[in-house]
Amino acid sequence: MQRAEGLRQLRRQGMPEWARDILAAVADRHAICPSDIASKKRNRPIVEARAEAAYLIKAAKPMLSSVILGKWFDKDHTSIAHLIARHQEQHGLPKLVGYNVSHVRIRMRNYWRAA
Repeated sequence: MQRAEGLRQLRRQGMPEWARDILAAVADRHAICPSDIASKKRNRPIVEARAEAAYLIKAAKPMLSSVILGKWFDKDHTSIAHLIARHQEQHGLPKLVGYNVSHVRIRMRNYWRAA
């Protein structure tokens, strides 16, 4: 019941069926509800599943913008770019986005040192 409602919510957010199928498969592999992937929750298993789902959806349609993915996942476009970049870096996958996670880490480290 909760799984079906989660998939309906994703459809209302504009996510097409092919993308919901990818997200549902990832949710099943991680044993979590599809609605959790597109939620605001930030615990590690959900974030890892969200990153994998976003990467696989982007891999299926490389021309999709981060703005569109952000709408589907109810996230900001830079959050989606960071999520995909971090996932591809951690797993040694082909690059789908030009977002450089290392530069962001250095910039944030310098920011916190100066504060």
